[in-house]
Amino acid sequence: MGRWGDGAFDSDTGLDWANAFEDSGFSLFLLRDSLLVEEGDLEFEAMVDALCAAEVVACALGHGDVAAIPPPIAECLRGSKLDIAVVEQLVDNAIASVKVVCSEIVEE
Repeated sequence: MGRWGDGAFDSDTGLDWANAFEDSGFSLFLLRDSLLVEEGDLEFEAMVDALCAAEVVACALGHGDVAAIPPPIAECLRGSKLDIAVVEQLVDNAIASVKVVCSEIVEE
């Protein structure tokens, strides 16, 4: 597994999630499911997936750095292919998942 930066997508694992999201047709179900993390023994992949999904939610709502996400996802967002009303419903999940991931990192 390689890592080349600090961003959610700056690793092989982050790009794997991006590819799965693209392959799914930018499925809101995959986006939502990636945000469903709980405190406890989280696997690294689940943490990265949650951070990637949270980054997409932030970017979709105009609060993230679209330049930091893979081009196919950025194109999806620019093309308004995601139902923003549904994405807005995921904000609380995104915030909660980032908090869980951060608490897991601090514990280690």
